[in-house]
Amino acid sequence: MKKTWKRLCTGFLALATVVTALPTTPVHAESKQYWTESAERVGIIEKVMNDGSIGSTFNEGYMKVEGETAYCIDINTDFKNGYKTRADASSRMSADQISDVALSLEYVKQYGEAHKELNYKQVYLLEQCVV
Repeated sequence: MKKTWKRLCTGFLALATVVTALPTTPVHAESKQYWTESAERVGIIEKVMNDGSIGSTFNEGYMKVEGETAYCIDINTDFKNGYKTRADASSRMSADQISDVALSLEYVKQYGEAHKELNYKQVYLLEQCVV
């Protein structure tokens, strides 16, 4: 009886230890957080509504993530500097849409290289508008 009681208590304590340790187990997000900033202004964007009216106007910034050029794919989202989680484009766009955007970006990049009168801010503004 004493052995059974000891095993029962040991089992209960082991279970209690496991249960109390669970909430303290760290959980790590699958996605990495990236610092995004838009310190330099490149030009004015006007969001034109279906009826031709101007829905909003904002001063577009040159967005960078870890030193690389970045683009926002949602015109309805106001950009603010800070930590962001990278999202896979395929979660918001179809494969055809991604292909169209990639081809359009390549076209704008080649257009910018062929037209030296455009500065890097103007080329970025064109790229962001295409996206």
